[in-house]
Amino acid sequence: MSTDIDVSELVQLSGDVVKATTAIAEEVRTAVRTAAMDVKMGTRSRVSSHPSWKHLASTVGYDMQGSNAVTSVATIGYARGGQGSLSHIAEFGSARKAPHPALIPAFRMAEQSFPGDVTKALTQALKAITS
Repeated sequence: MSTDIDVSELVQLSGDVVKATTAIAEEVRTAVRTAAMDVKMGTRSRVSSHPSWKHLASTVGYDMQGSNAVTSVATIGYARGGQGSLSHIAEFGSARKAPHPALIPAFRMAEQSFPGDVTKALTQALKAITS
């Protein structure tokens, strides 16, 4: 007695899961990179225009780490060295200089749109595998 089992749908599902995982990782990483760029550019546009900070905006940047949706991380901030090392004075002030926050307001702007951007990224990834 012989029994045939059709596993073609299981094989198809397995392939779709692999595609979804790859698509989601790429889309989420793109959303993280976009948010990092938004924070970088938002910070640069908010840096004080006072002559003593004329090079501070150029020290703002970001680095991406991780290679998938779970570990996609962006580190955003002022570079060490030059005026970047004095960014805490620009952001929080000192006895002689009033604070002129730029980084924190840029983060706050980005955090408002980030959840929607991730949802959009996940939707795009899922559409890609169902097409």
